[in-house]
Amino acid sequence: MPLIKLISFDSKTVKLISANSLNSFLVKAEQKLGYKIEKILLENDKTEILDEENFKNLVHNSKEISLIALKQIIDKNAFENSKVQHQFQNLEPEQNEDDDGIKYFYNEYEQILNLLQNIKNEIKPKLAKKNKFLQK
Repeated sequence: MPLIKLISFDSKTVKLISANSLNSFLVKAEQKLGYKIEKILLENDKTEILDEENFKNLVHNSKEISLIALKQIIDKNAFENSKVQHQFQNLEPEQNEDDDGIKYFYNEYEQILNLLQNIKNEIKPKLAKKNKFLQK
């Protein structure tokens, strides 16, 4: 299941949710945020997620998913002009008993990132030597 970063309409709350369907996502999102969600928007371009097909395409075609949960219907321009701040660099999952394995997935993600960084650090000098050899 993919991890989805969910941001409340006022940007004061950020949660990580794992879900494979829009319905499952909405149920979990409403439980975590504590309000009825009327619209879900992509954080980067404010595109509305309208149906299951949109959600599935997003999940399958995106590495990182950040969605904004709107509590009330507002127009796109008002949203863009609001005081929404995107300062979620050091996001960590909430730790509770019903997190559906989010902590596990987050830890796995961190381990994979560390492994890839180590591989990159090992390969980089070897590639530099190879390039110098080929240039001679």
